[in-house]
Amino acid sequence: PWDLLVVDDATPDEVGIRDFCKKHGVAFVTKEKPSGLINSWNLAYQYFMSNGYNFCILSNDDVRFPKRFSKGFLDGLRKFDIIGPVSNDPGISKGQKTDRFSGMQPKEGNIDKIQHDISHKYHKYDRYQPIRDVNGFCFGFSRSAKKFEFSEGLLFDPKHANYDGEFDLCRRVHRRQGKTAICKVSYVFH
Repeated sequence: PWDLLVVDDATPDEVGIRDFCKKHGVAFVTKEKPSGLINSWNLAYQYFMSNGYNFCILSNDDVRFPKRFSKGFLDGLRKFDIIGPVSNDPGISKGQKTDRFSGMQPKEGNIDKIQHDISHKYHKYDRYQPIRDVNGFCFGFSRSAKKFEFSEGLLFDPKHANYDGEFDLCRRVHRRQGKTAICKVSYVFH
């Protein structure tokens, strides 16, 4: 069972995000005016902390999750402070790139096959690879994130309106003796 939260950056009502969330029973938070991605992440973090959740996965709206994505990912959050998945398009965090872990060519139609491939390949050992930075298109943390807050109630530095917030967080995690990693048994299509 998952609890989902959509944090919307002031999308006009006629787009229909609010109605979609209401129809499908998804929690929805919006803003009066656009405030950027990092503000949305901080709102999600505050919701996570105030509602007593153990784990949080932040994801862009264009990420596709295969079946059985989460088991290794959530297990990893018991060992690492920040964790990211393997992906076809990890942005500048090349350590998360699919071709390092699977021989399959990533396509939207084979996400379950890639998930199965890496789960089988790394299921017994070597499931996590420590890495310096995890890209923000999809990443997770546990309640241990509190010790890495930028300031009280804010996990991310608000000066990073739309980019670099995840890298700033990873640097803070490492300065405070925390650990970041890739979960080699969790794949997402981005």
